[in-house]
Amino acid sequence: NFLGPNRNGISPETGINKDWKAKEPKVLWKTPMGDDGYAGPSVAGGRVFIIDHKGADDIVRAIDLETGKDVWTFSYPDMAKSNYGFSQATPTVDGAHVYTLSRLGKLHCLTVDGGKKVWVRDIIKELGGKLPEWQMAASPVIDGDRVIVLPGGHGACVAVLDKKTGQTIWKGGGNDGASYEACRLAVDDASTASDPTSPAQRSRDGALPPAPASPGSASSPLRTTPSEHAARPPPGDGRGRRRSWRWADL
Repeated sequence: NFLGPNRNGISPETGINKDWKAKEPKVLWKTPMGDDGYAGPSVAGGRVFIIDHKGADDIVRAIDLETGKDVWTFSYPDMAKSNYGFSQATPTVDGAHVYTLSRLGKLHCLTVDGGKKVWVRDIIKELGGKLPEWQMAASPVIDGDRVIVLPGGHGACVAVLDKKTGQTIWKGGGNDGASYEACRLAVDDASTASDPTSPAQRSRDGALPPAPASPGSASSPLRTTPSEHAARPPPGDGRGRRRSWRWADL
């Protein structure tokens, strides 16, 4: 996943060498890349998954973690000119499948073992999305049997698909443009939000929880359940103001 297993940019590993000037790490292997975009690698099952670019094609690469050699590649056309490179969204690995989103909105589900195409959707043409200035950069997010993407555009702020078939389960969430950041899942109710100031939606059906007693904004979705919204209003501060959220809830 983008930002690691828990999507928080935190590694649980210890003993990591933090001073590369004092103790330079040994280079085990390196491989040339022609993409020059912002998509990072995902590592799972002894393989590195990354999107490269050559000529008029994007190339999904599965690289052996030990040797640096390609295990398989999968290519598809991307003939548009570079826009700060090409791929912008980091691949998402889930069990036997890897999900990739191109900067132009092609969402692929491939097999981890051999890079065979299971299904593909164009989230711009098929889901009513709108390409933002720096193109699609939000990595697909897996929640149970669903894959969540952010097409942006009228009635397509968020779209949830069946991860096995690619079929649309629901789309909605407003008319906001596509976010460059992937949506985040709330801890308790598998809810998702792409606009940090909007209520989270349940990924299984797109339902919104009841609104809090007073509006608020935050830098990420509230990690709370709909029942908590309804049954426990935000505490006041004694001066007529009511707290909508706190950092501990985020």
